[in-house]
Amino acid sequence: MKALAVWCVLLLANAVVSQEAGSRYLVVKVALDASRDTDRGFLAAAAAAQQRHDAATFDWDGADYDALAAELRLKQPENVLFVTRPEHLDVVRHRRILLLTSKLDDDWFVDCAFGYLTGRDGDACERFWQHIEQRRARTDESRNWTALSVASMDQSMVYRDSLPALAETSGYRGDHYYFGTTDPDRERVVAQALAATDTADVLHFSGNGDPEGIWLFPDQRNLERDKHWPYDPARVGEDPDGVMPRLMAERFAERAWRAPIVWSGTCHSGAVDRVFVEGDIVSTFGRAERVTVHRLPAGHSLALAWLDAGAAALLVPIAANHGMSASMEIDFALQHGASLGEAVKSSWDDVLLQAEGELALDLPVEGEAQRRGGEHVMQGGGANRVLLGDPALRPFAATTNASETVVVERRGERGGIVTVTWAAGWHPHGWDIYGVDRARDWRAVARVDAATLGLEGVADGAALDVQVTATGDGDVELPYTLQRCAIERHAGKVWLHLQANAPRAQVQRKAATVRFAVAPR
Repeated sequence: MKALAVWCVLLLANAVVSQEAGSRYLVVKVALDASRDTDRGFLAAAAAAQQRHDAATFDWDGADYDALAAELRLKQPENVLFVTRPEHLDVVRHRRILLLTSKLDDDWFVDCAFGYLTGRDGDACERFWQHIEQRRARTDESRNWTALSVASMDQSMVYRDSLPALAETSGYRGDHYYFGTTDPDRERVVAQALAATDTADVLHFSGNGDPEGIWLFPDQRNLERDKHWPYDPARVGEDPDGVMPRLMAERFAERAWRAPIVWSGTCHSGAVDRVFVEGDIVSTFGRAERVTVHRLPAGHSLALAWLDAGAAALLVPIAANHGMSASMEIDFALQHGASLGEAVKSSWDDVLLQAEGELALDLPVEGEAQRRGGEHVMQGGGANRVLLGDPALRPFAATTNASETVVVERRGERGGIVTVTWAAGWHPHGWDIYGVDRARDWRAVARVDAATLGLEGVADGAALDVQVTATGDGDVELPYTLQRCAIERHAGKVWLHLQANAPRAQVQRKAATVRFAVAPR
């Protein structure tokens, strides 16, 4: 049969084409009570979301996860919006919801896209929904993309028109501001960067941090135990000598943003109230010998400050993570024109793919001894990614990625060849960040419509025989071997996930053509 030559973006875009008006959408009101004045704004925002999406609603007490699972199985929504007061959202609740939504059917993957709608109070939650609607209706987008990063250097820099290649291809322009951790003149560039955020349509933050601020000092301080104090809520952020400067929440709250989409890789920058005091924030929060929850005082949450400034969505970590996760979500969203729910779901699905559907996550209990169970640290970080916003919001058109293509060639009634071609250079998904094989942690990946291979009736990846061959420039053989093959059933489609890995030193940044010969067993 004639080969179906399809750009990767065009082949995969159907994964996320569920239109907002036609999606099965569920609004979950978390422990909200109309008789409480403090809840009325949250309920008004929930009602606006329900009306926008002609959604079903569910009143959940926030404690009965079996009832939530039963409702999700009954409704089978493609998108779920949890409307919640900030004190009811923390990393443990999010992890329990994530694990639950990965077990609604028999495949390895998350079975609905979901996000959280919140605010420092009911009025702020209503304003958040208004910003989402403003973004949805916008026709005057300036296509400005602004990035703020922290780096170990003695001079802060501004790189003009420096943004992800796909963003540039899709018509965005913007500058990348780097803050040097040892730069005595850093504040000058910080002030420029903050002013630039006011006109941004997309913001991307990277660097180390905590729930209150982005660190402008070296993270090596976390390793200097003699400088850490026992946790005391009154001492959080204590810095009498000015050696731990941070870009604090209060400096963002005073901005006047134009409903930007905000990505952040800064650890804990999605926390809105309850923060587990972990080792990665020991420099500013102190050390805790037992599981300890810190309650963020009013005005101290980065996430809530970004919402106050006018953000339309936050794709952020609610606890620790690796900043590369944000870059991978950006790449996914731009390639496929994905909804924001699908973008953050791509991180969770990657985690679950590497965990083969059996994701181990710690669920710490306040007051118990600090411990790490069977959790893989990178997988835990990927699971900590959250969306604050409407999962159905789709702010980007699909953008052709000329450096990554997928060609599907059907052979016979069932099966064929899937050819993944990556140009030389950096690919955000190239590093197998959530994988456990550190000897072979560079990869080529694809997700294809199983129907193009006549495999939509296949139960799971174990029912397929997959052979991998790979070549580089000059047809030099490359040592890629099959790492993962899995079937996903989502939103009425069946998807085949394919992944081949190789030793990083032998293939990183090299051009590669990886062929997956797929056939039923």
